[in-house]
Amino acid sequence: MKVRVSAKELRERFKGRTITLGTFSPNYLIAYNSPDYYTCGVYGWNFDALVFGNTLIMWGDRGTFGKLADYDRIQFYENKAKEIYGHLYKDYSQEEVMRKLDSLLKDFIGETLKE
Repeated sequence: MKVRVSAKELRERFKGRTITLGTFSPNYLIAYNSPDYYTCGVYGWNFDALVFGNTLIMWGDRGTFGKLADYDRIQFYENKAKEIYGHLYKDYSQEEVMRKLDSLLKDFIGETLKE
């Protein structure tokens, strides 16, 4: 269940370890992870945020902050995740898919923050 927080709270808690996906909403890369937080303001919902390890990943309409991930990189990793997810119950068990997606997400975070 997502918890409502302020962007200020998240900025203070995750200094330097934040990635924003802009308005791109990931489906496969975080298939087994649910957003931990959301923010909203006078115009409604702003963004969702997922904590993965010690990194905050955000996506939404407004108010996101941190390192903006390259769209082509997001698409590359999302497509790889979709391919892995497509093997669920055919070649991989659910646990194997979860491990592979977690590893892929770690790689994405490492590449994005390394720039």
